[in-house]
Amino acid sequence: MNSNISIRVRLDAKQYRQFCSFDNFRRQRRWFVPLLVSLILFTFAAAYLFLAKGSSGTVAGLLVGLGLAVPMFTFGIYLIQIESQIAAMQLKNTPEIYTLSFSDAGVLASGAQQAKSSVNLPWDSFYAAYRRKDCIYLYFNEARAFILPDGQASVSGDQLYEYLEKHLPGGRCFVVR
Repeated sequence: MNSNISIRVRLDAKQYRQFCSFDNFRRQRRWFVPLLVSLILFTFAAAYLFLAKGSSGTVAGLLVGLGLAVPMFTFGIYLIQIESQIAAMQLKNTPEIYTLSFSDAGVLASGAQQAKSSVNLPWDSFYAAYRRKDCIYLYFNEARAFILPDGQASVSGDQLYEYLEKHLPGGRCFVVR
């Protein structure tokens, strides 16, 4: 296999939305807290209806309404933030975001928008790599990732993932289809 692989990453809005969805809901499981709050509010509403006999259902209705509003508000704010990030990065035009050059020593990352600044990243500093059907997410740390869409590297997506499996420390590569 090629010992030097390069990829010039161009992102569009759809790829960025898919990454954000994966990162927030599948990897970090951020759906859990709004769901838990809703379930607690629904439980209090049901308990109020059964325990407060003879009173109106206004409080229970209010609790149910809050139980529905909390996840809708949370996910609405999430969607607004994603769209504002897409606009700020100008992903509607599918710009080149960064260039990565993989070697046995590590990864050379060059930004396309910051006057071609570059940084060398050794293999042991990477957090994880996740292989999806059309993309690889290479996490430098728990909060930062490189999005590597298939078809943009000098090799296929499967070959790039095999290369990452070979170079990343054990147990840090995951296939999530």
